[in-house]
Amino acid sequence: MKYELKAAFDAIHAGEDLRENAKEFLHKKLYAKKRSLRRPALAMACLALLLLVCAGYFSYYTPVAAVSVDINPSLELDVNLYDRVIRITGYNEEGEGLAETLSVLHMNYSDAINAILESDPVVSYLQKDELLEVTVSGNDEKSEAISHCISSQTAVEAGNVHCCKSSEDAAKAHAAGFSLGKYRAFLELQKLDPSVEVESVRGLTMRQIRDRIAQAASSESESSQPSSLPEEEASAAPEDISSSAPDPSSSAEHCGNGQGNGMGNGQGNGQHGQGHGQGNGQGNGQGHHGQGGGYGGGEKCR
Repeated sequence: MKYELKAAFDAIHAGEDLRENAKEFLHKKLYAKKRSLRRPALAMACLALLLLVCAGYFSYYTPVAAVSVDINPSLELDVNLYDRVIRITGYNEEGEGLAETLSVLHMNYSDAINAILESDPVVSYLQKDELLEVTVSGNDEKSEAISHCISSQTAVEAGNVHCCKSSEDAAKAHAAGFSLGKYRAFLELQKLDPSVEVESVRGLTMRQIRDRIAQAASSESESSQPSSLPEEEASAAPEDISSSAPDPSSSAEHCGNGQGNGMGNGQGNGQHGQGHGQGNGQGNGQGHHGQGGGYGGGEKCR
C-alpha cells in the first residue's frame, strides 16, 4: 500500500514538472514573438530620429542670406534660416585679419553687426571718418527683413544699409574676389566712368570709392548741361537802344511837327497845341499823342 501511494505521488510530481516545462516553453515562444515585432518599430524610430537630426543639421548650416560689411576691411556673414551667423569670410587682407579676431559665429546677425562695430579695428577706421556700408543679399522677404532689422537695431545709419536681390551679382563679386557691397560700389562707379577697372578699386576704402562716384557724377552732370548762349545769339550785336529813343525833331503819327531855329528865338507848332521858346535853342510842339520840349522857356501842349 505504501509503495502504491508513493508511485501515485511520483506520477503527480511528474505531471507538475511537465506543466512547468510547458509553461516555460510557451513563455519563450510568446516573448520571442513580441521581441520580433518590436525590432522593426525600434529601427523605424531610430531612422526617423536620424533623419530629423540630419534635417536640423543641414537647415542650420545652410545659408539663406549674406550680410556684407565694408569699410576697407571687407567681410561677409552667412546667415541661416534661424537668423544665426554660420560663417564669416574676409575678402581682402584687412578683412581676413579682422575675421580672425571676431567671435560672432552662432550669434544673431544684428548682435554680430554690433560686435563688429565695437571691435577695435573698426572703431579706429570710423574715428578716421571712413565710411561703413552694409549690403544684404538673399531672397526678397528675407533680405528686406534683415535690412530693416539692421537699420533699426544696430548703429549703422539707415542710408548706408543696402538690399540686393540679385544672386548673380553676388556670384560675380565672389568670383572677382570682392565682397558684394564693394563690388556693387565698383559697378556704380564703372557705370559713370567706363574706364575704371576692377583692380583699380581693389585697395580703395569705401569712402574713397564713394568720393570717386560723386566726382564722376558731377563731371557727367556738367558735361550734359547746354552752353550758356547759342552761337548765333552770342555773335549777334546788342540792340541799339538809342535807335528806339524819340527824336525831338521828328514827328510821330497823329502828332504835329514844327521846328524853329534861330539865334534869338525858336518856335514849334503842333496839332491842337503850340509851344514857344526864347533865347538860343530849339522848340518842339506836341499835339494830341505827341510830345514836345523847349529849352529857354517853352510851354508844353495840353
